Amino acid sequence: EFMPLIVFAMFGGWILHQMKKEVPIVNFEVNPEGIKVSAKLYKYDDIKSFWIHFQPEYGIEELSLHLNRSTAPYVKIPIHDQAPIQIRSFLLDFIPEEEHEETMLDVLSHWISV
Repeated sequence: EFMPLIVFAMFGGWILHQMKKEVPIVNFEVNPEGIKVSAKLYKYDDIKSFWIHFQPEYGIEELSLHLNRSTAPYVKIPIHDQAPIQIRSFLLDFIPEEEHEETMLDVLSHWISV
């Protein structure tokens, strides 16, 4: 009877714990071949569109990629102190810019981390 409630509470606690963690600094590179995140290369042919969520007053500074796949179609890359205007200018030569709606989890994560 109480088992679903206990599982839900534990899951909620785990999500809150994960959201409180600082966003790690990820090495990424935007080049003519694609976008390299750590050792993973996302080729431009595999990317439908990009969007830069940039609201530093809320701690939101990320590059969102919409990939050509059904499982995990979005990749969010923290850009921290990088220049979003330069990233955008470069990417416009290779892939379309299209606003990506934030998921409820994204909004909740930003809201909790402020």
